Amino acid sequence: MRILRINIDYKAKPDPAAAKQLTHQELTENYLNFGINAKYPDGIDGQLKRTVGRLQRKIEEAVENNKDTVELEESEFDLITNAVETAKYPTHLCRFVILLEDAIREAKIVKSAREEELERGYKKADKKVDNADKKEE
Repeated sequence: MRILRINIDYKAKPDPAAAKQLTHQELTENYLNFGINAKYPDGIDGQLKRTVGRLQRKIEEAVENNKDTVELEESEFDLITNAVETAKYPTHLCRFVILLEDAIREAKIVKSAREEELERGYKKADKKVDNADKKEE
C-alpha cells in the first residue's frame, strides 16, 4: 500500500477567465490522467484497464471528498510512477509536474521507512519468541 499526497500546492495563478478554479486535488488528477494518456496513446486493455479504472475511481473519490491523500495498491502506484516519469508533458506544465514527481518520491520514501520499521518489529518479535523458547527448555 502506498499513500500518495494529492493535495499539492502547485502555486498556480488563478485564471480570472475560468468559470471554476480547479482545486489542487483536481489538478493532480488531471496531471496523472495526462501522464497515463501520454504513456498509452493507443489505449489500454486487459488487466491494465482494470488497474487504471480502480486508480481513477480512487482518485475521483478522494477529489470529491476533498481528501489530501489517496491509498494505492502497488500496481496502481507503479502505473502512475512509470507514466509520470516517462510521459512527455508540455513544457508549460513541467513546473507543476515536478511537484507531482516529488510527491511520488515522497510516497516511495515513506513506504521504505514503514517497511524498515515493520522489519525491525518482526525481528524484535522473533527475538522474544526465541528467548521464550530458550526459557522453556
